[in-house]
Amino acid sequence: PMTDINPTPEQIRRLVEYLPKFQHPDFVPVIEWLGGDEIEPGVISIPHPRYDEIVLAFMHEASQICWSDVGYTNSGARAMLDDPSLIAAASIDQIKSMLTLCVRSERFCDGAWETIFENGYLPAILERLHHLQ
Repeated sequence: PMTDINPTPEQIRRLVEYLPKFQHPDFVPVIEWLGGDEIEPGVISIPHPRYDEIVLAFMHEASQICWSDVGYTNSGARAMLDDPSLIAAASIDQIKSMLTLCVRSERFCDGAWETIFENGYLPAILERLHHLQ
């Protein structure tokens, strides 16, 4: 089920404002990878990324209730992300599902946000949002 709260034009504008930053040729989502060190014999710390502040700010903005879809796991969001034509034709509700999947992915796998950027998912979603404005 979708939330009944939809993003306002201002909330859409705030997300779309990240698009040029994410498309900039010098943009790199991860500043550095930390961890992975042997902290004592046989014990290795878990590697994890230190994200650029712009990534953290975007993910905070995209995690607001107006962008949340509690049913995102059953929405087909994963399949939509893998098909640029589906992203390009997505409704606001479908965008909410894809954004929820993107935002929450880091909870399940350190470095997931880096992969989301490498695959171009967020710029494609933001391009679609821009056209829906």
